[in-house]
Amino acid sequence: MHNRADKMHLLKLAYEGSFEILKCIKDHLDEYEKKFPYDNAQRVVTLHQQYHEALTAHCQASLNFIGG
Repeated sequence: MHNRADKMHLLKLAYEGSFEILKCIKDHLDEYEKKFPYDNAQRVVTLHQQYHEALTAHCQASLNFIGG
């Protein structure tokens, strides 16, 4: 039982860490878009789409893990 609790704790830390990384990516994308609104707009749109795909996958993995 103790080993399972350790694994769950590590999984929680990994989840929290990956979510923080996603938040940082979003913050940087938003900041870049504000500073350079017309600089390579299509690339920014593509990066936002990729961010949302990663966030969706992260959320889906979380739901799958908790049985949602």
